[in-house]
Amino acid sequence: MKFRVWSQQVEGGDVVIDRGREREVKAVRRNGRGEIVLVFKDGAHQRVDSTASLVVERKERRSHAR
Repeated sequence: MKFRVWSQQVEGGDVVIDRGREREVKAVRRNGRGEIVLVFKDGAHQRVDSTASLVVERKERRSHAR
């Protein structure tokens, strides 16, 4: 299922829909300048404003709490 979320809510494993292209997020970094840096599994990265909203497909996550 696809959702629109704030860039601060993107997590590793999410799939970001970027101009019709699906890109899986490997890591998310915050650079302290009001930007979020998304590192994709294909090795590329993208800087986005921390207040931007993005369309993501979030995979099921298992809770580690028991």
